[in-house]
Amino acid sequence: MAGAATAAPAGPSFVVVPSSVQPPQGVELGSFRRSIQPFRNWTLICDEDLKKKQRICNVRQEIAIEGAGTIFSWAMAASDTGEPKMLATLPAAVGKGGEVVLTFDGDAKFSTTADCTQRTCSALIPVGPQIRKHITEKLEIRISFDAEPVGRIEFAAPMEGLGDALEAVGENIKQQGSR
Repeated sequence: MAGAATAAPAGPSFVVVPSSVQPPQGVELGSFRRSIQPFRNWTLICDEDLKKKQRICNVRQEIAIEGAGTIFSWAMAASDTGEPKMLATLPAAVGKGGEVVLTFDGDAKFSTTADCTQRTCSALIPVGPQIRKHITEKLEIRISFDAEPVGRIEFAAPMEGLGDALEAVGENIKQQGSR
């Protein structure tokens, strides 16, 4: 077939996949570092602005339904006044004003309500004497909430490993101060 042109199949187009870790707005690429340190039941995540020599760390735990994904996560952070708080993330199905209940050994309870967007709910939990005791003694905290259409969700969140992660945060701060 003289003169007939056949189109060669187009090959795949290749692109570079950017890093899954992106610096916050205003921080240049290469000036930001994230470190992830696993502990039993908890993960310490530290983000560092290398130019400003500032480090922000949080310690988080995720609870999943096997085969279905994460149903609850919480991270310890400091409030504006420096008091530690747990920021819990829950399914949007909990609904604005939905009750989140923490039950400690001896049946002591703490209850708070969720604030929600269309995609997720969150709740702020102060780190008071009961939570501190459970961290120190490596005890479980029972957490429960309602999420339609599933209904009541209840599980145990182990505190084992959180104390070690918090100790590592303190070590990171000491090391940062010596730089």
